[in-house]
Amino acid sequence: MLVNKVCTTSDKFGLRVSSTKTEVQYIDRERQEMKNMLGNNELVQCEDFIYLGGVISQESNCDKDAARRIGLAAGRRQTLSETLVKYGTQRI
Repeated sequence: MLVNKVCTTSDKFGLRVSSTKTEVQYIDRERQEMKNMLGNNELVQCEDFIYLGGVISQESNCDKDAARRIGLAAGRRQTLSETLVKYGTQRI
């Protein structure tokens, strides 16, 4: 398993993989539960996570990422509109 290879290689360089902070993700069109172990500890399998501002989804599509980005943009626009109104600037 890839996680064990990363752990073994990290050990060679004096680095330790934290089993409490490490999560794994299986990406496919169908949801699958996998038992992932790191040493004697079972790793948590996550459905989504945010990496460099984008949502990496288990479903291997970009729907959640697009929805998140649209929501962030709408929130920023609302904040900007409120700021412009507050200071008497023309509304956008």
